[in-house]
Amino acid sequence: MKNTLLTLILLFTLNIFAQSTAISIDGKFDDWDNLTTYTDTSETLTGIDFLETQITNDNNYLYIRIKTNEEFSLTSNLIPQDIRLYLDTDNNENTGHPEQSGFGSELGIVFQERFAYINDSSGDQIGFSNFIRSAPTITSNVFEIAIDRNFTSNTIKLFWQNGHNNDRLPNTGNFITYTFDETPITQYIPIEINKEQSDYIRICSYNTLMNGMGTDRLPHFEKIIKAISPDIISFQENSLDNLTLKSLLDTWLPLNNSNGWYVNFNTASKWEITNQWTNFRDLNPPANKHNAVLIDLPNSYGKDILIVNAHLICCNNNTSRQQEINGWNNFLIDAKTTGENIDLPENTPIVYLGDLNLVGYSQQLTSLLTGIDENGNGISPDWDNSDLENTTALQTDINMNYSWKGSYEDVGGFTPGKLDYILYTGSVLNEEKSFVLQTEEMPSTRLELYNLEENNTSSASDHFPIVADFSIKSSLSVLENKLDVFTIYPNPTKENLNINFKYNGIKKIGIFNIIGAELYRTKTNQNSFRVNLSNFKNGMYILKIQDEKGNMKTQKIIKK
Repeated sequence: MKNTLLTLILLFTLNIFAQSTAISIDGKFDDWDNLTTYTDTSETLTGIDFLETQITNDNNYLYIRIKTNEEFSLTSNLIPQDIRLYLDTDNNENTGHPEQSGFGSELGIVFQERFAYINDSSGDQIGFSNFIRSAPTITSNVFEIAIDRNFTSNTIKLFWQNGHNNDRLPNTGNFITYTFDETPITQYIPIEINKEQSDYIRICSYNTLMNGMGTDRLPHFEKIIKAISPDIISFQENSLDNLTLKSLLDTWLPLNNSNGWYVNFNTASKWEITNQWTNFRDLNPPANKHNAVLIDLPNSYGKDILIVNAHLICCNNNTSRQQEINGWNNFLIDAKTTGENIDLPENTPIVYLGDLNLVGYSQQLTSLLTGIDENGNGISPDWDNSDLENTTALQTDINMNYSWKGSYEDVGGFTPGKLDYILYTGSVLNEEKSFVLQTEEMPSTRLELYNLEENNTSSASDHFPIVADFSIKSSLSVLENKLDVFTIYPNPTKENLNINFKYNGIKKIGIFNIIGAELYRTKTNQNSFRVNLSNFKNGMYILKIQDEKGNMKTQKIIKK
């Protein structure tokens, strides 16, 4: 009787009430929390099973969130799937392709083949860079998608289908009707490019696409790098020698010292590079796509900084990419312990950046953040035995975090995605600001403000520069004396996680999945607190505790 009632409810509740919302396409999903959710019926299927979807909009985009029973790659067949989204964009069953009764599809999106086809007289195929954005680029069981609003009707219909196992959301014969909400919403506030304080350390990573700085694209790079004005910049796909690169930077951004810029292994710095390590080839496994430099910061900072420039192997080479990450983690273990190749003083700031090509398994990002490889081996990478932090880095002028974008004409090409990262040791560094710069999305007034032109970033490279401003924490005493003094048990846990503190004050407690999506949040001033994890899936999560002064500790927890 229960199943019959559920089926009847589903047949009559296919309308989603529109809610205009400012969604950030960043793979974090916290901005979906208060929106209507359409939940699929419980099914027994082999392969990817749709669980739920959400829909919203703003003036420019239709936003859709999809959740499934297990992780997969949205835009490849890494895990077998044939997931498609059908849209009746004019709300007219007599136009478009008659996918089912009452539904004429004008737009069909084939995710793993990376194109959409238009069901009109043209029958055109269009590439994803034309109209769609999605996150994350790695495997996940949750994705968020933005589709350009070029629809002919204010009301549309849609449904999901996985051709691999014939799963549908909603079930066969049904569809979701969505009417756009045109209520004005708060617009995205642009991120100012300039540093807010002169003593912040500005770090940039930039893939220049096949030695772009040695080509006729050089004037575009000049404008971009002048506008960003980094203190430290790491390049990927740059084959200019050290002296040539130094000469360019000395001309573009002259320094008031006798040496000018220091350049080594495609990393350039305003301050002296005192040591370097290349390729880590003696590690097992090797990390052949890494170069590290130690930079002598001015005495006012109190510390030197290690910059690790990474360009991980591309595309379908998941095994090799994981091996490179494991090699880096071995280097980090060496750096934090006495002996062998490198000994860093405790609490040396570490920044790991570059074109990481994270388009495969989520385990690779997990390994970078946690220091733990696919077999459960490794140590936490930060000095306080926490994970590395991942910069926020939204674009300066749109609420999306992608740092790479293929050609408009590239049918079968990937959606624009986040390939470039800046990771850092949060125990000693504060992220003051971070952003991705794409001039094509900037209005003319802001382009003029920074002496940029609309086509600068697209003409320079298929990657956009990613930038972060850091300050070095002046004192670790509060962090060490307070947040280090807590215990959690049992870990692993089947149900309840107990947290005991040895100091008073308000604490914020958050639990995140391995790609950074917040799943639980609360505040407490108690010294003993219990979190019920019975509704969490088995696996690894990140517990974050922050005190009233902003000091934070993270701890891996296991739900079994």
